[in-house]
Amino acid sequence: MRDILVRLRTDAGQLTIAELIQEREAAACEIERLRNQQTRAVAATTSRRGARETPPPPIPAKVVPSARPAVELGALVRLRDVCKLVSLSRTSIYARVGEGSFPAPLKLSDHCVRWRREDLEAWVRNPNPRR
Repeated sequence: MRDILVRLRTDAGQLTIAELIQEREAAACEIERLRNQQTRAVAATTSRRGARETPPPPIPAKVVPSARPAVELGALVRLRDVCKLVSLSRTSIYARVGEGSFPAPLKLSDHCVRWRREDLEAWVRNPNPRR
């Protein structure tokens, strides 16, 4: 397994949504492991001193997935991930972009386009805005 910092610093544009979610979960597990290790170390130090200090509150064992997306706002998403996210084919996406009923991509270079994550989430919430 690669170092967690290297995994988290990988350019998000090079990963699929599934890979980003997997990396996020790995980071959450690592943070949980480190917190539990720290809690045990503090408890051991406190018990050696014989002090009557109260130990820190226990940390929940299970990481609850948040309602926030795996990718932060401002992130750019590849076409293949857009297709998975909105359950449309490439052809349908570009047809809707042409009609103006789907968010337009950002052109990063001659052969590279990306969509803003927040634009896609807004479209998913309301795919047929009234004009």
